[in-house]
Amino acid sequence: MRRWRSRTSACEFCTRRATRRDRCAFSSALFQRGIGRTDLPGGDTQKIVFSIRNVLYRLPPKTVVYPGHGPSTTIEEEMLLNPFVPADR
Repeated sequence: MRRWRSRTSACEFCTRRATRRDRCAFSSALFQRGIGRTDLPGGDTQKIVFSIRNVLYRLPPKTVVYPGHGPSTTIEEEMLLNPFVPADR
């Protein structure tokens, strides 16, 4: 298991290999079509977006993300559909 701070005091994420080929990410930074809260003390939108793009979006596209609450998603889906962190910016 690997763990990273999301460059804010309020959000972090970790990954673990579920099988030889699969990975899953547990995140309070990336949610289905959203990101973690940045209005709390220590929150910073630019920092959380930087961390998602430079850590989570570098995981394999089929990596399943299990956010702190809400439905699961994949890195691929979020890179394509997340309005807060599109992959092309």
